[in-house]
Amino acid sequence: MEQADGQSVRIVAIAAANGWDRQSLKRKQLADKDLVPLIQKIESGQRQEWKDISDWGPVYKSYWGQWNSFAMKDGVLERLWESAEKKEKTAQIVIPTVR
Repeated sequence: MEQADGQSVRIVAIAAANGWDRQSLKRKQLADKDLVPLIQKIESGQRQEWKDISDWGPVYKSYWGQWNSFAMKDGVLERLWESAEKKEKTAQIVIPTVR
């Protein structure tokens, strides 16, 4: 696009790829049997005791160990990744298992 003064301006738009919008991700997370219990507990703010989950599967135990890294944003579960130097923090969407 060219402006009246002759300078060019490039317009860039970002759009979610098909199936990657927040509503689709939320729906897919809620269909993931490993994520549903975590989402419910994160939303309630009540972390289970180890004795209550010690016989659960390894995926949930891993999530339990990362409890303080999880948060809900616009109904989607995210994990806050922190660099080893603790200089950088990045929100990562928790990708549901596709079945």
